[in-house]
Amino acid sequence: MEIFAKKREILGKKVRILRKEKILPAVVFGKGKQSTALTLSLADTAKVLKTAGESVLLDLAVEGETALRKVLISEVQRNFVTGKASHISFHEVSLKEKITARIPIEFVGESPVVKSGEGILITLIDEIEVECLPTDLPSHFEVDISKLAEVGDFIPVSALNYDRSKITVAMDMEELLIKVDYAEQLEEEVTTSVEEIEVTGEKPKEEGSEEVEKETEKERGKDKEEVKEKVKSTEKE
Repeated sequence: MEIFAKKREILGKKVRILRKEKILPAVVFGKGKQSTALTLSLADTAKVLKTAGESVLLDLAVEGETALRKVLISEVQRNFVTGKASHISFHEVSLKEKITARIPIEFVGESPVVKSGEGILITLIDEIEVECLPTDLPSHFEVDISKLAEVGDFIPVSALNYDRSKITVAMDMEELLIKVDYAEQLEEEVTTSVEEIEVTGEKPKEEGSEEVEKETEKERGKDKEEVKEKVKSTEKE
């Protein structure tokens, strides 16, 4: 996948001008290389971001340069209101040096016990950190959950399918990716919490709150007595 960029001279807060013109500020950096400020087409970049994650190797074509740069998306900053990209950072990599990246997990299929309503899925890990050459990076790990037939069934990291001669997973193989738990148990916990609020008309009190309330009531009583004394003395005068 290729993305085109131009070198950027506008820096700092002035990049707001670029965004108004639907131009996205960016930067590319790499080991032993000076970072380069860039601009991208906001529309073209949006298309790339829909299909490319941290693990997708991109060809960055910079205007004025003859060779393509092999890059990974390092960070995407977004406008907190619109959700649109406001800045993007690329990490230029060497195809001969191993790198680390976080690869997303895609759970596919349907668990029979979950379909029946007896169990619920609990996702414990949704991405895996790996080390390999950039060209060997998988776009994602696919995990079939149709084998989860009973409550208590689980899938560990060791069940991931990948080329172990090229990719190293930097995680404990016994860690669980996903498991099935009783649906009723979670339902009972939620119901109990809701009923407690409905009966008392308020949220459960935190530990130590009763003592605080008692002390507050005492202080209020003292204040009332002081006011009464002041009123009596005024009336005598």
